[in-house]
Amino acid sequence: MPIDETKVEATFELSRALVRFWGVILAASKCVPASWDSTMAETQAIMYGVQSAKEAGLSSLIVESDNLVSIKALNDGAADSPYHALCVENIIDRASSFL
Repeated sequence: MPIDETKVEATFELSRALVRFWGVILAASKCVPASWDSTMAETQAIMYGVQSAKEAGLSSLIVESDNLVSIKALNDGAADSPYHALCVENIIDRASSFL
């Protein structure tokens, strides 16, 4: 049975991502040697979740986050730094295959 809609949740604790479809499909974490603020860490976790969902062969996804700046950047392109904007562009590019 193909999965039609999948949620990707992200937290900034060492870049952790959770992919769900009526339960956990994929949970992943990685330790990254970086000193990001919470917005950048959350954006990186979202990118990791989107990449993990894509590698798992999922057909669609919903990105959820408690970081409003990251979500606004994904929806409106309103990134708070050039590096953040680049990460948001990468997420949108990777997520475009789910549309």
